[in-house]
Amino acid sequence: MKPSKKWKFVGILLYFFTLTSLVLGCFYLIWSMYLNIYPLFVSKITTNLTFQIIFNFISLFFETFGIFYTTLLFYHMANSCFHTQLINLETQESENKELPKVTIVVPVHNPIIDVLKETLVSLNEMDYPKSKIKIIIGDDTLNEELALKIKNLAEHYNANYFFSSSNKYFKAGMLNEILKTIETDFIFFLDYDHVIFPSILSKCVRILEKDNKIAYVQTKVNFREIKSKLQLWESVMYTQFFEIFGRSKSVRNTTIFNGSSACFRTKVLKEIGGIPIYSFTEDVATTVEILKEKYKGVLLDEYGSLGLVPAKFDVLISQIIRWAKGQFRVLTKKWREILRSDLGIFDKIDLLFSISLFLVASILYFSGFVYIIMFFFNISLIRPPIQDFLPLLIIPVSFSLSYYLSGILSISFANRNHMNYRYRDLIYFYLFALVFNPFTIYASFKSLISNREPIKGKDKWNERVPIYSYLVFVTIVGGIMIACSVLDFLNNSFSGAFWLGLGVLGSSMLLTTPLSLYFMSKTKKNNIYEIN
Repeated sequence: MKPSKKWKFVGILLYFFTLTSLVLGCFYLIWSMYLNIYPLFVSKITTNLTFQIIFNFISLFFETFGIFYTTLLFYHMANSCFHTQLINLETQESENKELPKVTIVVPVHNPIIDVLKETLVSLNEMDYPKSKIKIIIGDDTLNEELALKIKNLAEHYNANYFFSSSNKYFKAGMLNEILKTIETDFIFFLDYDHVIFPSILSKCVRILEKDNKIAYVQTKVNFREIKSKLQLWESVMYTQFFEIFGRSKSVRNTTIFNGSSACFRTKVLKEIGGIPIYSFTEDVATTVEILKEKYKGVLLDEYGSLGLVPAKFDVLISQIIRWAKGQFRVLTKKWREILRSDLGIFDKIDLLFSISLFLVASILYFSGFVYIIMFFFNISLIRPPIQDFLPLLIIPVSFSLSYYLSGILSISFANRNHMNYRYRDLIYFYLFALVFNPFTIYASFKSLISNREPIKGKDKWNERVPIYSYLVFVTIVGGIMIACSVLDFLNNSFSGAFWLGLGVLGSSMLLTTPLSLYFMSKTKKNNIYEIN
């Protein structure tokens, strides 16, 4: 389906921004490298010159991530505008065909019974033929009393109860144990807090039947029971994930599996050896394993389920840390295989950046650390003089602009599916992004010192983060950045150009502490999930 004139115009404009960002970014990087290398040919090599070149190239390396992230974000926004309606793969012929048997798997661990009940009720209300559905509740809860309640609830709602006390590999381990027993051609994964929409399963299956190279169909996911601005932030973040990245990637058949509300071809999962256990983000790892085998992953342009957002600040932070650590694990373990795969060069780069988003967020702050070191040791920051080529101003502006525009486009697309976001909600989304981003530094550090497959007994699904201690660190570093920014602006003693970047990063870190403390106190007495 062709886009409307409005979306086509926006898409063309964003493609222009994509090209501009890429060309100017490459020009900036090449010019910067030349300016840093040139002294080696005209000056005597000294210790000071050596350190100057080393630190400039380190900071330039970090800046490279920001430039290419901006370019890819503009690209995905533009591509989404040209595909405001994804191609409907269903046909009248397939609609008349008898639906096949499907297994629905819901993994649980110490679930809230009322939440699980809502999910089971929604599964019983699907329009898929009841005789063609097998629902399995995969449980590794060690509390015998709770496990019995789960079993009884499963039986009451016509679901099979699968218990395993030997599972060592969290969600991925449970899914693999159940996968061994699956005999149906298709398997649908659903998180236990997700209420599924009635017609979504049949639509997923029809798409899978249409093309044997499609390994999975991911539906869009969002949330219910949004009662705070904190929960709103994650809801908009998911919208951004599906409406921008998911929509654009689906055009190239590289949509990322989100962990829930997706239907898979069973034989493909068995072909790749099951759900990968080497990462907390088994969804991202599964995506990588499937795509590098040249199978397709597509997005169904409908919301498949509504989940629940944690209502406690510390649990939400733990969730973010888990995602970041999981992505980092997949990146470090699989980047070579991705580059050696038969994927096209663009898809390789795009996949690598897709599993590096949390790392890119933390790299912003690592670059700030490098600038602080350079400031105190009086190491010159060698970059092209912006006053000599004003278009270079577009580079820092485009980084922020791309993120702001992605939020606007995300809720514009989502509202067409009756999600009812208000544009003023984006104010909170942007604010919380600044507040939460510094926690990615902690996640990156933890990933570096414990970069191994997660195992029960050694690791926890929701890691306890030393929030108070970390906030002290964030406040100190943020204060140092602000001080360096002010001195650089007043004295022109460092670069005279990077005071703004240090000021923004420092302000973000200083804002993190009071807002984190506020939401910790406000949500301290909440249950993990607040439901009616």
